[in-house]
Amino acid sequence: MRARSRDRARPSALAPFWEIDFTGRSAGYSTTAPSGFAYAQAASISSVQTGTSTLVTIPSTADVVRIGRLDDAWELGLVHEPPRINYLAWSYDFSQQGSPGKWIDSPSSVSITRTAGKTDPSGGSLATRVQIAAATHQLGENSALTMPGETAATASVWIRNGTPNVNFYRSLGGRIGSTASAGASWSRVSISGAIAGAETTALVPVDGRDWSAIGGLTAGTRDVEIFGAQREGGTYPTSLIPSNGAQTARAGGNARVLAARWMPHASKRLSLEIRFHALASRAELEGMPYLWHTFDNASAFFTPSTGVLTIRDTSGATNTCTLPAWSRYDLVELWISYGGGAATVVKYRLNGGSVVTLVVLGSALASVVTATSRDLYVMNANNAPSGHVSSIVHRIRGYSDGCVPAWAA
Repeated sequence: MRARSRDRARPSALAPFWEIDFTGRSAGYSTTAPSGFAYAQAASISSVQTGTSTLVTIPSTADVVRIGRLDDAWELGLVHEPPRINYLAWSYDFSQQGSPGKWIDSPSSVSITRTAGKTDPSGGSLATRVQIAAATHQLGENSALTMPGETAATASVWIRNGTPNVNFYRSLGGRIGSTASAGASWSRVSISGAIAGAETTALVPVDGRDWSAIGGLTAGTRDVEIFGAQREGGTYPTSLIPSNGAQTARAGGNARVLAARWMPHASKRLSLEIRFHALASRAELEGMPYLWHTFDNASAFFTPSTGVLTIRDTSGATNTCTLPAWSRYDLVELWISYGGGAATVVKYRLNGGSVVTLVVLGSALASVVTATSRDLYVMNANNAPSGHVSSIVHRIRGYSDGCVPAWAA
């Protein structure tokens, strides 16, 4: 007997009326968006992780569609992130030493050996082997520097073949850190913490000293390969922004379903399914993220700290419910159906678990479209360049009246 597709609509209902599916696209990047979809982004240097241990770096390119995943077991999807700055001027060239903004062997280079030219996660040769022979030595940023306007910071680095102390220094808050164990394949470690407005911060990718008091290693020698260091604002890591001599910014993207794809099928009611892996926990998101909006009031937006979701029709009337508190890297599936004078329905499941139907407050909503042709902006912050639902989006699918995803039936 043929197995029934896990995402097929109920047999008694019509098939999905439109779909933007990123899972079948090739890993990497392209400036060609799927049919019925558009992605706008200012030209900037970036990268995309394509598997557990693999990475593709991207030259300065506008409107780039990045297709990737953080784990080989995940489906591929659209990597959708807010704008960020890598405050490290040299993300992979650890031979750049001396002045502020560069690296330093501390307290001296006598017991530290750096060997460049090692194979990196992108298949190039920009990784560096760092050997520390004295338990008093470290390789870190030359000087702690400020991150203007930031209230939180995240440090990250790719590592292989070693177990270093990876540390993050704050001028006021002291040291926070992580012990990063790495095998023969590349992996990425990150550390996040709140910072004061004028506080200086610094990343120490390899540290031979004793940090066992806060969960790090005891003092000892280190031998590890590193690549792609990054110090950015925010409480979670985003994709590596390669830098080569200056602090480097990556622009935020703007995702939208074109009006011709979705509007003909939403004259009465909008029923939308979004399937994504979260790159940040719900509470780690910034601003006021929108699941969607149309510039005609019709929208669905939520408060990250509380999860309160507000669903709005074109008149401005609203329903509310509370989204689940998903964690970083959870698989989230949401289905929301509203409008046409019928009750709003919101369902979700996390990591393929049980389906939960949320309690929705408010009267039935009316129209979800106007006579004006509007694109459907998805997973953005009301067309702003920040406040995204930071995620790897696998699929966006709309359903005809009476039709639901099989998992939500």
